[in-house]
Amino acid sequence: MNFTNPIRFIRGGFFTSVVSRSEDTLVVSTSGKFSTFDKNPNMPLPYCVYILFSHKDFFLYTGFTSNIEARVKNHNSGGTKSTAYRGPLELIFCEFYLYKEDALKRENYFKTSMGKKAIKLMLKTTLEKMGYKGSLLKLEIIQDPLVD
Repeated sequence: MNFTNPIRFIRGGFFTSVVSRSEDTLVVSTSGKFSTFDKNPNMPLPYCVYILFSHKDFFLYTGFTSNIEARVKNHNSGGTKSTAYRGPLELIFCEFYLYKEDALKRENYFKTSMGKKAIKLMLKTTLEKMGYKGSLLKLEIIQDPLVD
């Protein structure tokens, strides 16, 4: 990622603006507060919640990391017990966060039944095209009889 141009990141639904940058550090502003963190060219913010798709069993894996590239490589090389025999795995979703606590809360939410439903709604087209084996929500649009 190139940090020489003006950038806006989304963090937990809020816009985060880059205030200043140096060779290896970004200073960002979120709601008027400033934070500094080291730059990683593959991670616009330091923490990431991600979803992997298994091309072997056609199911999903949700996780958290501070280095998405290394984490995906670790999963695909068999370095993670829960996914060692499920590869190859493909990154299909990633959200970046400024604070570790926010990322961990989001990861835990995605592992709840409501979070799983949210993932299926957000990634419906992706999951259909990739052959996801879990159940996809069927959405029906019901028109209110009082509204024309």
